[in-house]
Amino acid sequence: MKKRLPWLLLLAPIYLLAIEPLDIPMETAKGKKLIMHIDNHGLKVTNRWKHKALLLVFFGTHCPACNAEMPELKKIHKETKDLIVLGIQTEDNVRDKTLVRFAKSKGLNYPVVNFSYAMELISFIQEHLDWKGEIPKIYLFDRSGKFQKDYTGGLTKRRLIRDLIRIRYGK
Repeated sequence: MKKRLPWLLLLAPIYLLAIEPLDIPMETAKGKKLIMHIDNHGLKVTNRWKHKALLLVFFGTHCPACNAEMPELKKIHKETKDLIVLGIQTEDNVRDKTLVRFAKSKGLNYPVVNFSYAMELISFIQEHLDWKGEIPKIYLFDRSGKFQKDYTGGLTKRRLIRDLIRIRYGK
């Protein structure tokens, strides 16, 4: 048994990293369907945005810091062609109609998903990326779905572009 123990210790981390593939159907506040696919390679939106990097933004409608960074996120979404911004609203008592009105009042040009449609995704992020529920919280995934970086508020377009260049070109 002593000879096998070192091999078991080496294999344990690999086993712990194995993720059972999971498809999470979600719906934006405007009723558009999308599917988040999670596997050992990462997290991807499987339909119309499947070849883009993903900026997953967890926010609350009543969060001042979240509201303050929305103009910058709108710029990022509009001007960064190979990246999709996807907002996940984390308050459990906001109705879809209220979220649509909120998004319209803020001029959001990126899709937002309400808490009730994102509970599985939220659980996954909490478990695998150690998210404690703080907002605003942003996760960057590259085109292959691999997690790259997280931000706790204050994300600027300049900072994101610098990180995207580093991811693409290893600089």
